[in-house]
Amino acid sequence: MDDDEEDDAEEDAVQEDEPIPPLGWTTKVWYKPGCETSVLHHRLMGILQTYYGDWDVAVEYVCNEHTHPLEDIYWKIRVCISIRDGEKEAYQLDSNYAHHAHCATMEDSIEDAAAVACMGLRGRRFDDMSEDQYRFLPCQHPNLGWAIMDPEGMDPTTQLMVNYAFELVDKN
Repeated sequence: MDDDEEDDAEEDAVQEDEPIPPLGWTTKVWYKPGCETSVLHHRLMGILQTYYGDWDVAVEYVCNEHTHPLEDIYWKIRVCISIRDGEKEAYQLDSNYAHHAHCATMEDSIEDAAAVACMGLRGRRFDDMSEDQYRFLPCQHPNLGWAIMDPEGMDPTTQLMVNYAFELVDKN
């Protein structure tokens, strides 16, 4: 064997030693305490501070990254809201809100999960929020399901926007 043939044989041996990438979907789980760039995360924190001020809460996003060698990466996110128990000096999960649509980035999925959490928390304290600045945003009402307050008596622009928001929620 000459030197060229030996080099080719060594290259083939090296290529054979490389592991084959795993086939099928793989999932990695990431835990994130918040997202400073997320507008809806800030709105969620504002709702918690304003309407749930008696709670000592911790907010954490559980981010599932789904990868496949032949497909695009997508994310599924769950926002967990825990309340601190002073006696036990520990946090207990109170509620979690999940976003199940496929988003291309962690940040987009965090935005969507925070929006779902905002709607759920608004529904839990709907009576307290019925006259605040966000009163026409959709909420998950305990008795009515998905609900939006009727904009009757408001200006035409507000009526148009509320009805548009209702149609968007109704279609999804």
